[in-house]
Amino acid sequence: TESADLAREAEELMTEPEHELKELQGIYMSRGLSKDLALQVATELTAHDALGAHARDELGISEIVSAKPVQAAFTSAATFAVGAALPLIVVMLSSPSQIIILVSVLSLV
Repeated sequence: TESADLAREAEELMTEPEHELKELQGIYMSRGLSKDLALQVATELTAHDALGAHARDELGISEIVSAKPVQAAFTSAATFAVGAALPLIVVMLSSPSQIIILVSVLSLV
């Protein structure tokens, strides 16, 4: 999970700061920065917010795209309920001779 990744990264920043700085430098070099500029950017971002820089650039975690499991659960539940309700509505509103065909077609949609 994101929390575990952030905790591990925070631990690595405390125990191996030089390695983490070089790792961040490598990320910026792979994006096209020169070695010196990548080191400067990594150093300044680490001085400002080391965990934030690593979370964003190494782990791909940002505040904008962070997982929201409760929101995802409610959205899934609502989608499931709507999907299940449509065939039931057809059963209630259609004639007995049309139920099988209409429910089959609606279930495929």
